[in-house]
Amino acid sequence: MKKIYQLTYRENIALSANSQTVGYYSTFELAQTAGEKLISRKIGESFYWTSEFGNYVAFDDKETGIENSVLTINEIILDSYLV
Repeated sequence: MKKIYQLTYRENIALSANSQTVGYYSTFELAQTAGEKLISRKIGESFYWTSEFGNYVAFDDKETGIENSVLTINEIILDSYLV
């Protein structure tokens, strides 16, 4: 079995049931780095995903003006995979 990490973005958690997969990563740290870049772009300032956030970060998207957006990292266990 192999673990991968899915980075998911959701605009306005209160109003939207739709989420978008940003990407799949081999380590939690790579998913965090991708999340940092995405959030930094959306809020217009530097952001560092520290351990205090765990796997979930809520933020206001200054790029679109949408409040309460969420970025999550989910662990996925694969039974089999192709390389």
